[in-house]
Order: sequence, then C-alpha cells, then structure tokens
Amino acid sequence: MNLVKDVRLMNVCPRIPEYCHELLGRLWKTTNQGAEWLLASFPNLYERSLKELRGRFSKTELELLLDLADALVQMPEMAGHLLIFTLRDHMMLPSIKHNYPGVDTIALIDKLVALDVQQRAILEIWAGAYKYTPGDISRGDYISELLL
Repeated sequence: MNLVKDVRLMNVCPRIPEYCHELLGRLWKTTNQGAEWLLASFPNLYERSLKELRGRFSKTELELLLDLADALVQMPEMAGHLLIFTLRDHMMLPSIKHNYPGVDTIALIDKLVALDVQQRAILEIWAGAYKYTPGDISRGDYISELLL
C-alpha cells in the first residue's frame, strides 16, 4: 500500500461527534485506526455504489438531482435521506414542473426510496460534489457516468 508522504496531506484530523469517536474506538484498536480504515475504504465503496446506481435514473432525473443538491446542506446524520426530503419539499414548485417536464417526481421518490441508505448517501455525495469538479468536466459528462 502506498502511503501519502506529503506531511500537509498526512494531517487529516476530522472533527467528529462523540458518538462516532466512541464507536470507532469500540470497533478498532484505536479511534485513529478506525478513521484511517474508513477514509481509505471510502473511494472503493463510492465507486462500487456508483456502478450499482448506473442506469437507474434518466438523464433528466439526474439533472434534477444535481440541481436539488444545490439546496442540500450536507449533514452526516441525515445521509441517505436528504435528497428524498428535498425532492418532497420542492416537487410541487412550478420551476420543477417547468424545468423538468418529463420527470414524474412521485416515481423518482419511489426510485430513491427503493435504494438502500448507502446508495442514497452516495447519490447525495455524487450530486453535491458536482459543484467541486474541474471546469473541464461538463454537466453532461458528469451525468453520463450514471447512465447506461
């Protein structure tokens, strides 16, 4: 395994709630060991979940999810539930019906509910991360990774 040699990158010291600290300490020898394992395993889990999600949503549904993600405040305690709540809050707005005329919001909510919580959380991360992508990645290219 290649370890990060740059000291600036090695100093990952997230602030976590006490319940997370206690759980990590209980499941691993040390809290730091648990945090390292979780952080190192995340990219693989993320990519695997995206593969599982591929083909489940239309292009227009994914565009809507990207736009809804702008209204999301990422809260780890709510991971896997934010998109559903946000879509329910926004589904009757005229702008949703106007900008996404082909999207059946009830059917989209049903699709989201049918996912497991980890898949929904990864979808929330994916949608929220778009605004941080480099400028040379178009919205269409970003969405295409979840299309068949």
